[in-house]
Amino acid sequence: MLAGNTVLFCGLGDVGMGCAIAMNTAKARCLVAETDPVQVLMAGIEGYQVATIETVLPEVDIFITATGSCVVIRVEHMLKMKNNAVVGNMGHFNREIDLESLRKYPGIKPIEVKPHIHRWVFQDGHSITIVAEGRLRNLICGTANPRLVIIIAFTLQVLTQVHLWKNRNSAQTLPTVCVSPRTIETLAALYHLLALTPI
Repeated sequence: MLAGNTVLFCGLGDVGMGCAIAMNTAKARCLVAETDPVQVLMAGIEGYQVATIETVLPEVDIFITATGSCVVIRVEHMLKMKNNAVVGNMGHFNREIDLESLRKYPGIKPIEVKPHIHRWVFQDGHSITIVAEGRLRNLICGTANPRLVIIIAFTLQVLTQVHLWKNRNSAQTLPTVCVSPRTIETLAALYHLLALTPI
């Protein structure tokens, strides 16, 4: 049950915004911790309360990092979190939650609840749950991506490789980062639209 829980998103880029929309749809109360002034403005426009991690630690039920930065949630934050708070990472790197320092903290012990979910019990008796050991939750804990998503991704890859091969002597496809033409994405979508449409 996510409804009524308070969720803090550290970072409101594309990933953070997608997570916030999903949690908002599930009727959770969404807060945002962000340093970029443009993203802070976006959070306000979307109706999310903007706060710092330190000011909301005792009231947040779920912490989600999505910044791509290192050591966003530190041990001193975890010490002040409410009992049974859940901490997880959706950012690109697995260094956003400072697990190295947490493992070295005196008197703490991790208890495996189930694969990839650990409860960390502090000396004072309160505990927090860390999901996927700070790695990307959707990849570590997910059962799989939907079949259609995988098919479309592979179709895009093949069509892009065909495009690069056909234009291999063009100046646009020299060894560098290339942006695939919009027509390739449209063609992939059309293939799958036709496949899904009953004849």
